[in-house]
This record gives sequence, structure tokens and C-alpha cells, in this order.
Amino acid sequence: MDGFLIGFGFSALVWILTTCLWTWTSFTSGQQKVICIGNKPLISIVTVSLNQGEFIERNIKSVLNQKYSPIEHIIIDGASTDQTVSILKKYPHLNWISEADSGQAEALNKGIQKARGSIISILNSDDYFEDNVFESVMGVFQKHPDTKIVFGDCSFSDESGNVLYVKKGKFISFNDYASFFRKSNIQDPTIFHKRELFEEFGLLDESFDSMMTLDFYFRVFKKYRPYYLPQKLAYYRLHHKSKTIIEHLAGYGNTFFTESIKIRKKYWQKEWGSFRMSLGIYLIHRKIYYFLAEFWRLWFPNRWKS
Repeated sequence: MDGFLIGFGFSALVWILTTCLWTWTSFTSGQQKVICIGNKPLISIVTVSLNQGEFIERNIKSVLNQKYSPIEHIIIDGASTDQTVSILKKYPHLNWISEADSGQAEALNKGIQKARGSIISILNSDDYFEDNVFESVMGVFQKHPDTKIVFGDCSFSDESGNVLYVKKGKFISFNDYASFFRKSNIQDPTIFHKRELFEEFGLLDESFDSMMTLDFYFRVFKKYRPYYLPQKLAYYRLHHKSKTIIEHLAGYGNTFFTESIKIRKKYWQKEWGSFRMSLGIYLIHRKIYYFLAEFWRLWFPNRWKS
């Protein structure tokens, strides 16, 4: 028992020392100090927004209501014309700007460069965290100092916040994650990772319109295995203004699909031959799925909403 306590104490000491030292971190432009308050590392939450005033307050409160401290919440707004800015002004703890940008990737990179925490999470403006999950996430980083990425289960909700279903997180291997028929499941709102990954792999690729985070995680997962925390960490909101919904209903010329093909070809070259064969089967399955989804939406609108 004494040996276990000594070992655990040593691991905790290593984690604190490696995450709480005052260091300088270089990005593509500018430098930010990595900070720590007391013996607890700072968590940086980065959110980008454009006319999401209908949902962003729930996002803010889900971060503000976490019991863990210290936290900083950075919001990069793309010059919204709705009530977003008036909502942001209500919360003095936020670190936010509202200005035009070239797209989501540039906005995210602005937020990442502002971040001072040793742990970073990207939370879209219409998504939100489960209550009191930061302690559990940081507990993983403390107990497993070599861990670079933590992810968990994700609840999918409708516009009103009603839970539709829950997806259990899973990571089998990089090859499985890269496949269109993958069994691995990692939802972006549940991901927390060490800021050092941006030093090692660079910032998000701003040539992508939609799949910039997928491109980044492909780079990361080829080298590092993420740690699965069997706990609901966040809510992914599905609604009629959602970029995900709009893109998927657009069909196979949509940006999500074309960019995901580009990413897989870029980082999965050795398996590209067998991948093309599975892609054909995948397209047939998805074509049928979207046809039935669109048919149901048009002919049974009341049931579709429910």
C-alpha cells in the first residue's frame, strides 16, 4: 500500500512539474505563456462563433459552471450580426473578440494562439459540456502523465437541448479511425489535449473550410493513441442551422465529404488502394441513407422534427 501511495505521489509530482512550469510556447505568430494557478494547470476552451446567439449562452454557462479551476474561455466571433456580441458582453470573465475572418480555421487558430493553458479543448458555439467533467479529465492527465489526448462519450441533442442519443467513445487503431467503415468513434466536443501537440504538429490547416480538426487529429493519431474516459463529456447539438446537417443533406459534392477524402488520401497513402474499394461500397450505403432521410424529412415533417 505504501509503495502504491509513493508511486501515485511521484506520478502526480511529475504531472504538476511538467504542466505547471512557466515556459514560453511558440506558434506560427506570437508567443503565449503557459500558466498555472496554485498546483493546478489552466484549461483553455476555444470557441468560434458566427451568428450563433441562439445557442452560445448555453455553451458559455457549461464552461462557467464547471467546478474545476483555473479555466479560461476564449471566444472568437466572426463579426456576428445577431445577439451574440450582447451576450458576450454579459460575461466579463470571457476573453473574446468580434471581427471578420476568412473562415472557421483562421478563427480557431486565433483562439489557439491566445490560449495560455497547458490543456486545450475546442468547443463549437452550439455545443456544450456535461456538468463537472473537467475534474475527471484532468484526473486522467495526472494519473497518466504520458497521455497526450483524452476523449469520452458524447450526447447528441436537438435544438432545445433534448438528448436524442449517446455515442460511446472508442479508439481501436489509426487504420480503423481512418476508414469510412470505422468502429472507432471520437467526437470533437469531447476531446481535450496537451497544447504541446500544436507545437509538434502545427496549427490547423486554413485551406480547409470544414474538416480542419479532422486533418489535425489525423496527424496526431498516427503517432499518439488517445485515452478513452468512459464518461459523458459533452453535447453535440443537431439543428437546422448546423453546418454538419446542412453539409450532409447537400449530398456528395459537399465540403465535408470532399475534404475528408483529401485528408484520408494524404495521411493514409499505404492503404489507399484497398480504401478506394471500400469507398465505393460506402458511397452506395450513404446514398441510400440520405435518400431515405430526405424522403422522410419532406413527406413526414412532423415526425422528422420529433
